[in-house]
Amino acid sequence: SGQQMNTWTDRPYITDPLDLWHGEAPKLSDYSRGQPDIHGMDLVPDGFSVTALEGQETVDALERLNASGKPWSLTVSFHYPHAPMTPTARYYNMYNPDSMIPPANLDSRDNSAYANANGRKRLTDLYHDEASVQRWMANYYGLVTEIDDWIGKILAKLDELGQTDNTLIIFTSDHGEMLGSHGLREKNIFLEESAHVPLFIKFPGTITRGLVIEEPVSNVDLHATITDYLGINTDQQNDSRSLRRYIERTHSGDDFVVTEWNFTDSEHVIAPGSEPAFMIRKGDYKLIVPNLASSSVMDMAFNLKTDPHEMNNMLGSNAGSLNAEDIGKMEHLKALLVSRLTETNDPAVTEGVKRQTWPSLDFWVGDTELDFGEVYPGASNDERLYLGTSTNDSLNVTGASLEGADASHFAVEWAAAVIPGNSGKSMKVTYTGPLAGNTVSNARLILTTDAGTRPVQLKGSTAAPAGTPFTQA
Repeated sequence: SGQQMNTWTDRPYITDPLDLWHGEAPKLSDYSRGQPDIHGMDLVPDGFSVTALEGQETVDALERLNASGKPWSLTVSFHYPHAPMTPTARYYNMYNPDSMIPPANLDSRDNSAYANANGRKRLTDLYHDEASVQRWMANYYGLVTEIDDWIGKILAKLDELGQTDNTLIIFTSDHGEMLGSHGLREKNIFLEESAHVPLFIKFPGTITRGLVIEEPVSNVDLHATITDYLGINTDQQNDSRSLRRYIERTHSGDDFVVTEWNFTDSEHVIAPGSEPAFMIRKGDYKLIVPNLASSSVMDMAFNLKTDPHEMNNMLGSNAGSLNAEDIGKMEHLKALLVSRLTETNDPAVTEGVKRQTWPSLDFWVGDTELDFGEVYPGASNDERLYLGTSTNDSLNVTGASLEGADASHFAVEWAAAVIPGNSGKSMKVTYTGPLAGNTVSNARLILTTDAGTRPVQLKGSTAAPAGTPFTQA
């Protein structure tokens, strides 16, 4: 009584209220539920969980690899904290559900393409009930903590073997967990709880300890990062770019991330245009769109600086009230997405060009302010400023001039041009930091077109990170 069979492990567990079969008689031979339907306490003894098995196998593998005396690569793919949400007794009881802080967006699904995502239509109302979600959160944190414990044992084994200073260590995840945010569960959607994952990189003596990178990056870039830091030459063609550019602050400020969801196989076919397919993220803004211009699926966009919980979709029913600055940002993100789809020969590029669910402007600018971030004294950083028109008429851009006391620290690469209707172009803007450190530079870029002028504020800061040596230019 009170137990069911975990259909993923074939082991018993005690159900929680969120469990699809909570309160029902045990169903020993029914495998109709999926992993996300399973919630409760695993009755496998502590130390015999799936995580413990995977962790111990990794520790044992390190012993064997070290004994070989050869270079090695090792990946451990922990299943948890993926569903089923069933920690063993120690971790189930580790966190008090009453102390869990429910998501601020627990019941926020208005004006959203994800109102019924991930089986939402068939889920009980308990998925946006605070007490049930708190129990779920406590279980999730218990599963995370068990992984933390095993990561500690794995790192301790590297210390014991004397390999810590000679090993590049990367900790990341393939997806997050909605965990009740927006009343949702699981993954495969572009909201932050699902798409924003941890990434830690450790390489003693090479990567500065405690360095924090704020820019959004992609797991696609881990391949190039590994080969770069380990000095492995490869002619393999791929879309990966080494994250060393962020770690050593040599990146261009125009970097952005595109994520794609288009899961199709012989058993699961997602019809084109039936759900959001692309997310483009640059800085604080993200745009989420389907892969058909004619799709009835709602577009979504968020400013994560002002709306970190993604409760206010700037598009959908709000698209008609966007101001010119926000419309310019939508056009900017769309232009970046189209450029990436073009680079990767994605057939959806023509659909991306035609997709337009916000008002058109005769003259749009992607940014009213360009912040070049922090550079070393004498070093430079680039941004690309996007501008264009979303009407059928062409836009004649006649000038791009700099003004202000610090204008000499900025440079613009641009020649007068005519931008065809419903398109845009970009201009390269460069900031070079003064040789004196801890300096903030400001200037204005004035764009002149036959549709009027537009100022863009420019800002850059110069400082050497504390304790990090640098060479002045």
